[in-house]
Amino acid sequence: MSTSSTYKSRAANIHETLKDAEATSQQARSDLIAGAAFDALTSINIARLTMDDAEHLAVALLRSSGYTWQQIADALDISRQAAHERFSRDVV
Repeated sequence: MSTSSTYKSRAANIHETLKDAEATSQQARSDLIAGAAFDALTSINIARLTMDDAEHLAVALLRSSGYTWQQIADALDISRQAAHERFSRDVV
């Protein structure tokens, strides 16, 4: 698989993960409107975990594309060391 098609495939995976998080967030809003706070909390947790997955996928994609830990840290408003500690296991 070429670098370009690998990038596109990984970007598509992130896109789908973000769509899943968006759908779950919408479910949480609907649950709150319906007065189902417990169900909303469950949906919020799932959305947060899904966004976390998307973040890890995006960092791995950026690192494989040549971005530095400092650039990634700056985007996340954290230190370079914190970014490396949090995401280095995701990078192949």
